Amino acid sequence: MKETTEKSKGNTYLPFLAIVVIVAIVGIVVLVMNKGTAQVSTTGESSEEALAGQSIGGLEWLSCTDGDNGKYQNIYSNTTAYYNDVKNVERMNLQFDSCYSNSIVKERYCSGNFPAWGYLNCQVGSSCIDGECRRCTDSDGDNTGISGVVTTLSESNSDQCANPVTIYEYTCNSISKSRSDERICAGSCVDGACTGSCTPGEEQRICNSRRTGYMVRYCYSDGHSYGAFRSSKMCPSGTTCNAGVCS
Repeated sequence: MKETTEKSKGNTYLPFLAIVVIVAIVGIVVLVMNKGTAQVSTTGESSEEALAGQSIGGLEWLSCTDGDNGKYQNIYSNTTAYYNDVKNVERMNLQFDSCYSNSIVKERYCSGNFPAWGYLNCQVGSSCIDGECRRCTDSDGDNTGISGVVTTLSESNSDQCANPVTIYEYTCNSISKSRSDERICAGSCVDGACTGSCTPGEEQRICNSRRTGYMVRYCYSDGHSYGAFRSSKMCPSGTTCNAGVCS
């Protein structure tokens, strides 16, 4: 009878012990997952900013630098921080701005020595691409016959003459950034615009320096300039190139 009573008592403690073990395991998992991280809010501030420069998640943060020196959703940048790990070994932490959604940037910045982050909304009319908000407008619509201005969220560039026949035409590319294309005017370049005209798609041939062949470029759709050379051809044996024609 005594043996039966002791077994009954032992069985009574088993559920309690199982609960204790489960709680301990959950606690360890949570601790490991949160190690070295900080929670953020949608206001752009880290909830652990007050701990910057101290031991966070078991890590001692030593220094932090921010590539754009602040919270700017229009500039893609990164933070570089150094910390001592749990074994007191110095390591580097590198974090880059990224897109949280099409209209929200996950911005990296320094809060003391700690690499913090938050969420910043893009301005109306812009969107998040490659970790920054972008928007681009071209006043002349990619027309070298008109001197135009390309404006983005961070800069403004005007079309300009590189020399009497070459123009730097600023345009918006497919990812809403400003870029310049070097083109040859059909006539001449004056005050950031091309004079003269050509037929869109028209072929222009220029003899090479040895006059053994020619290079080909084509008139742009605006009808005022030619693009870069697209191909080259050699003249038949016994002929030379004159004004783009082999004879």
